[in-house]
Amino acid sequence: VHPLLERARIAGALPIPVFRSSSSESYLNACKRFLTWSENKCGCLRVSLDDIEAIKTGEELKGFMSLVGARAKESVLIIDAGPLSISEEEELATLIAYQISRLVRPMDWACVIFSVTSFPESPKISPWSSESFDRSDWILYREMYRIRDEFSVFPVFSDYGLEYPANYKPIQVQPVAHLRYSTENKYFIFKG
Repeated sequence: VHPLLERARIAGALPIPVFRSSSSESYLNACKRFLTWSENKCGCLRVSLDDIEAIKTGEELKGFMSLVGARAKESVLIIDAGPLSISEEEELATLIAYQISRLVRPMDWACVIFSVTSFPESPKISPWSSESFDRSDWILYREMYRIRDEFSVFPVFSDYGLEYPANYKPIQVQPVAHLRYSTENKYFIFKG
């Protein structure tokens, strides 16, 4: 067992393995070993918007849980939309409702999560200035909530916080103090 997983268990946390259907065989085997060891038999399947368009049935989607020896009914499904530039929230919300309703029935999964960000990849801000950006991810989710009756299962909202998902590469630059803040409608960045 990985030491971090054991530390999480001792601290009272409930770690679960997160995987994709395209995860490597060695990673899937590690997830399977973890679930064999764990009292909790819950896994987490992460799919992209492209994945849910390609998956033909809800049974096919639930079947991915067998890759790690878990059952969908006890597991979490994350629909990871990643970074989106959203201009037609109503149209996209309707499409997401259709895809979720096509693939997910009530009680199929323990939890369904919709994760997205509209935080800018490379915000261009001069030193000693500030900038704001629309939170179209949250606007999209509010539109999804407005049409929630069109969903077979309405997902929980998750965002990436105040980071852009691809910006985790180490780079060497002169450190500059900055503050990132979000409201319901805007991201604000203040740069020192």
